[in-house]
Amino acid sequence: MAQPVSMFELQNERPAHIAIAERAERSVKRRRAAQACCTNASARHSKLKRHTAPLAKGVCYEAEARPAGRAQANLSLRQRAATGAARRQNKIQNLPAGEFERSNWRCVLKRFPLHDGRTITRSMTEAHALFDEAAIRAKQDRSKRYGEDGLFLHQQVAGGLIDRRFDIARTLEDIAVYGGRGLLSAQRLGAGSAFTVERCETQLVGQGCLASPDLLPLQELRFDAFFSLLSLHNVDDIPGALIQINRCLKPDGVFMGALFSSGTLDAVRTAFLEADAQTTGGANPRVIPLMDVRDAGGLLQRAGFVMPVADTEVIEVRYGDPLSLLHDLRAMGETNPLKARSRTFMRRETLGIALAKLDALRGEDGKIPIRFSITYLTGWAPGPDQPKPLAPGSAKTRLADALGTQETALKR
Repeated sequence: MAQPVSMFELQNERPAHIAIAERAERSVKRRRAAQACCTNASARHSKLKRHTAPLAKGVCYEAEARPAGRAQANLSLRQRAATGAARRQNKIQNLPAGEFERSNWRCVLKRFPLHDGRTITRSMTEAHALFDEAAIRAKQDRSKRYGEDGLFLHQQVAGGLIDRRFDIARTLEDIAVYGGRGLLSAQRLGAGSAFTVERCETQLVGQGCLASPDLLPLQELRFDAFFSLLSLHNVDDIPGALIQINRCLKPDGVFMGALFSSGTLDAVRTAFLEADAQTTGGANPRVIPLMDVRDAGGLLQRAGFVMPVADTEVIEVRYGDPLSLLHDLRAMGETNPLKARSRTFMRRETLGIALAKLDALRGEDGKIPIRFSITYLTGWAPGPDQPKPLAPGSAKTRLADALGTQETALKR
């Protein structure tokens, strides 16, 4: 077995084999590419530290020395990187509308036309994508065949959005609706006209377009309000989607959205995790990660909304058997859309154990309680006529006088 040596060497030393890892009984070696010469081996000024490597056998030495690189080689690398960046930018500008391209770094580039004739380009690394957009579209398209059976939860949440809309004593002329599925019409929202945006064509009702929340092809400063119905929980870039929503609103425009949040399908998540652990010895991602209501207000502020409000409503649905729950999730188009999901059929024993664990949750009425946590978001686009907080120290009345109490100064 080769003995580990210093990971770094001085420029005046001869190149040597470097053991970068020792696992099992083999060592991985790498030879330095630079051909350095050494005539004075006594001129060493580096200090060696000895420590144990957690994944390696034996002892690893790390040297604190100056980096042994060539400035000309580094300059050449930077020049090649700049040239490659310019070439990729030219490719982006020359892409026709709607065309996808995969670059060497596995980035997806797509151009979308805006309503005012301009185009915007979106680039996203596939490795960072959490959701399978094609699967989401296919599941929503398939849910259309179930009709009203899969819309009971959307109808309940749409009623909550409509109630919150009429808490605002304002006339809305032009509004945009994302994921409304025909439940948020201009008439129900008390607006003049509604522009709908959906992910799949079968869900599109009235005037609108197809788009993903990651890239909304909407003109800036066009709408008085933007409504989203259970469509932002399966988005890779929620802050980016909220920023685009903010940009398409007029000054003092309002955004109202509802999405599934933390606590939804917790019983289903736990049941399948335990079933996978018993049958496969591991875990498969079957329920998507969801945000907490405490993070929702921060996301609105990060996207540039003012006066953000986030509140949560828990809807409990009671089922006679676990298979009815799975049927409803399929009818809503809310089955597993994760890119990391298993592409093989679930084991029969895994499904049986999971259904048995869900069946054990029956209450006194013999029903299985399943919770859906809905977070409602409200935010306003910045405007000149909005109420603003006073500057610190500008108060003209003492708080103690307003409360009718005595003020006690704290000792510093």
